[in-house]
This record gives sequence, structure tokens and C-alpha cells, in this order.
Amino acid sequence: MTSPPGSRAARRRPTQRLRPAPTGLTATPGRNQVALTWNAAVDDVGISNYQVWRSTSRTNGFTQAGTATGTTITIGSPSRRTTYYFRVRAVNTSGNIGPFSATVSARTS
Repeated sequence: MTSPPGSRAARRRPTQRLRPAPTGLTATPGRNQVALTWNAAVDDVGISNYQVWRSTSRTNGFTQAGTATGTTITIGSPSRRTTYYFRVRAVNTSGNIGPFSATVSARTS
């Protein structure tokens, strides 16, 4: 269904940038893996997926470790007994990338 020209719905445009970052990120360590969960981000055009980033440093060196379509993912670890730092950001259905969540850490067993 098409909105009439000049109507409020016709003037509405998707956001150019996602506003809130995902919240509530938690990391549960295991043997050579870390299970991550978070609260869904909200956007006016919908969320397509989440990028999950990992580093061995709290402040730099992050690389993308996976992509999830929901709010959980298990990331395999090449190293045992290593502390990893994780953060997540949402990508909306228009391809806009949102801000990173807070960073959490977990030490693999």
C-alpha cells in the first residue's frame, strides 16, 4: 500500500544511523569458546544482523569474529586460558551500522 503524497508516512525517511547500541551484553566462557547474549537493538527500519567483534585487548585490536541474525552466538577460540574482549553492533535493513555495545570479557578454559 502506498501512502498519499505529502502524508506523514510518505515524508518519513529511514534513519541514517542506528541510535542505540545493543545493551546487556554478557559473555559465558567455556572450553575453547565463549557464548554471548545481548538485548536486541531497536531501529525504525528493522535490524538485519549483529556484528560480533573480539580482541585480546580491552581497548584496541578488535576484529570481526562473527555475525548473528539473533541475539546469541557462540564464538570458538583458538586459544585456551585466554581472556577475550567482545563488543557487538547492529546493522539495520538499510545497511546502516550502529554504535558498539559496552565491552565485556571472558577467559576461556
